[in-house]
Amino acid sequence: SGDNHTTGFIVKDSKWDAKMINRIITNKVYIGQYGIEMQSLVAVEELSELQKAITKLIRYPEKNTKPLEYKGLRSNLVGEMADVLIVMDQMKYYYGVSDGEINDIIQAKQERMMKNYREGLQ
Repeated sequence: SGDNHTTGFIVKDSKWDAKMINRIITNKVYIGQYGIEMQSLVAVEELSELQKAITKLIRYPEKNTKPLEYKGLRSNLVGEMADVLIVMDQMKYYYGVSDGEINDIIQAKQERMMKNYREGLQ
């Protein structure tokens, strides 16, 4: 059960907005109802659906695709991105991973990327 895990959120002030509270409640309900194993499988499925959406946009680039068709492919991409972020939020909740922890790792990796990029230009 996810009950003994932290939310992963650090409150810097006393203002908890309704969206943040709703996310925490939703994560707690879904993990409690379906379990971490099932939601982990859902996460893998959602990542696969995002992969397919990205592949379709590579196969059908905007310059070679009818505007309405491209708009649908892009809309599908955004929906799949949202689904992935939802299940990643559940994983963060369950495993007690804070936004700050992830942001620190992102920053370090992006700094390394830029260092590698600059070194490649020399």
